[in-house]
Amino acid sequence: MEDKVIVINNLSKYQHYKDRHIIWIKLYVDILQDYKFCQLDDKERWLFIGLMLLGVKCDNKIPLNVPYIAKSALYVARLSQHSINNILQRIHKLEKLELISIKLLSSCYQEAILDKNVDKKEKKSAINFFPYREMKDVIKNKLKW
Repeated sequence: MEDKVIVINNLSKYQHYKDRHIIWIKLYVDILQDYKFCQLDDKERWLFIGLMLLGVKCDNKIPLNVPYIAKSALYVARLSQHSINNILQRIHKLEKLELISIKLLSSCYQEAILDKNVDKKEKKSAINFFPYREMKDVIKNKLKW
């Protein structure tokens, strides 16, 4: 069985820095008017915010492990089976509203692989776009005294 991860959709919208250790996220007032966010009850809202914070720490690949999420994002020390089921129901509601996605860990890495042919085409078009030989002659003529 492959491991599943939670991915926060549009997480980059809430990140300020991408090149250093992140200690905070941007949470805009606009989220209060967001239709999807307004469909959540208070516990689901806190879960979503906690998942956003975890997403930043986990490179947006949060393990779908309810005890880990409960301790890390919700600060719940003891979990009963009833609590685990409630958290799973909330997670699935977030997924249904498309605030998060649940993916197999292997598929997250496959999305990052680039098509080599596309990369070569882009390089060729960039080279053809800049008429190097013509510019070289122009520069030579301009530099003559």
